[in-house]
Amino acid sequence: TSGDSLPPEKMKEIRNLYNQGKFEEALVLATELDQISFDDPNVPNMYAAINFELGNYEVAVSAYQRAIALKPDWDHAYSNLALALHRLGKYQESITACKEALELNPNFAEAHNNLGINLNTLRKHEEAIASYEKAIHYQPDFYMAHYNLGNAINLSGDSEGAIVHFKKAIELNPNYIDAHSNLGVALLTLGRYEEADKSFSKAIKLNPNHVAAVSGKARVLLRSGRVKEGLSMLERSDGAFRFDVDQGISFRGGT
Repeated sequence: TSGDSLPPEKMKEIRNLYNQGKFEEALVLATELDQISFDDPNVPNMYAAINFELGNYEVAVSAYQRAIALKPDWDHAYSNLALALHRLGKYQESITACKEALELNPNFAEAHNNLGINLNTLRKHEEAIASYEKAIHYQPDFYMAHYNLGNAINLSGDSEGAIVHFKKAIELNPNYIDAHSNLGVALLTLGRYEEADKSFSKAIKLNPNHVAAVSGKARVLLRSGRVKEGLSMLERSDGAFRFDVDQGISFRGGT
């Protein structure tokens, strides 16, 4: 009933399952807990986080809104709400949630990053660049923001400028596959085939089935005159060649 104290051992168990990636198991317990009308905002917040991970974005949005109703100054809940709204294609609502988070905490790097994701999706690349730069200003080691900034700069037509940030993202997280792949695309655009080949090869080593990296390496081979190898590799990627715009999201579900 409302007003009862939250069972700490139950919440701890749910968090442990969540942190282990056992979202289905966590959801069973979180649903039981959420159906009891506690006044603790951590309950709907945790319920929302689990549903987000499972792709239940409508449920996540509703639960985050309930968490915020119980704790109106919760910047992280607003930021995570923004991501759930973004996944539903509700970009303007997502932007509003990001701005609510930033009104509560102007130095919140994750919210600046998530605002940038929405702006970039809406092709407002210059505004997105400004948001990512703010995220990096407040958190210089934020590798996802460097990666996202590289994407936005590249999409605005500055491949040379994008390279700097892809390299920084890789320096901060050497196993960041998308950063290796998109660095390769930027280098390929500039005709720096040998460097591009190395970047695509690193991405493929980390994930042999990474379509953008495989197709990128195929293009390098084709442009280098290694036609047979290039066509063979292009078949592996279904002939697709794209700049991979999967964006680095800042989701902190368990907080």
